[in-house]
Amino acid sequence: EIDCIGSNCIAVSCIEQSPACDVVAVGFSSGDILLLNIRSDLVLFSFQQIDGAVTSLSFRTDGASERYPYLVSSSENGRIHTWNLGTLNEVDNNDETGHKTIRVDRKLQFSIDDAHRGPISKVAFLHGEPVMISSGADNSIKMWIFDAPDGSARLLRSREGHSSHPLRI
Repeated sequence: EIDCIGSNCIAVSCIEQSPACDVVAVGFSSGDILLLNIRSDLVLFSFQQIDGAVTSLSFRTDGASERYPYLVSSSENGRIHTWNLGTLNEVDNNDETGHKTIRVDRKLQFSIDDAHRGPISKVAFLHGEPVMISSGADNSIKMWIFDAPDGSARLLRSREGHSSHPLRI
């Protein structure tokens, strides 16, 4: 569905099935990302990608995804954003009971600025691996590995071709 207010239209730009049953992530041209339970037709939670339209989405599915439940989104300006879908944290209550409350932190975990020189067309985690592949309009494909102790990614390999038009043949 496309919602329009005046000349501003918000369109669905990508959809990705999550590893959880009946849950999908939906990216919009406004930068909004919604996680939806499609069976019960409920919005579970949302994120806002501040740098424009969401071009692609992918869920982490390897063994560490329980500790680092990540959703990755990409943008038209070459950035890759990694969203934490819910790390459990215990928080002390400041009352006389002394009970601890468990809080779920859902937030932007980190971003990779200048992952590509231009729009990113696709990001995809390899199933069961801590590896993500990205491709962009800069005629490059990059492999990122999520092996840091804090769960962040680093560039593992990349292949690049000519990113501009040839001047002469």
